Amino acid sequence: MGLLTATFLTLLASPIFASAASSTLPSCPSPSTQDSIYDYIVVGAGAGGGPVAARLAENGFSVLLVETGEDESNNVNTTSLFTAFAAIDDPKIDLNYTIKEYPANFSVQRNDEWYPRSAGIGGCTIHNAGENSIAGMRQQFDAISLTFNDPTWSRDNI
Repeated sequence: MGLLTATFLTLLASPIFASAASSTLPSCPSPSTQDSIYDYIVVGAGAGGGPVAARLAENGFSVLLVETGEDESNNVNTTSLFTAFAAIDDPKIDLNYTIKEYPANFSVQRNDEWYPRSAGIGGCTIHNAGENSIAGMRQQFDAISLTFNDPTWSRDNI
């Protein structure tokens, strides 16, 4: 499918959101990237950003894909169903997010609900893999393929 084409660049940046107190972004790790011009900049190499960037690149656009995490394809917590439960707490990929669902003066509920998010190529799919390992039904993918007149979305190609 040509995921890595000549115009497709993955920039593995240091964690941009690591500290809320920091007001400056890390410097660009590659001087050659610093002055480059791209048709599209896609933020996040997760389940949405990765395919969007790949499709744009496959169609000849210059794309910069920015990801705050790293490639965790060799991390046993993200590759084995037997250890997938550990991925959700793995400090290399866990962003340790919480959300505030209730107003500060709402004393009945805790106000720091855990919101599991992952950094790395694949985004949250790298900690959800053990839970979502069944492919979609043929009819669903084939319907998408027909709707958008794009055979690459058929079940056989996915």
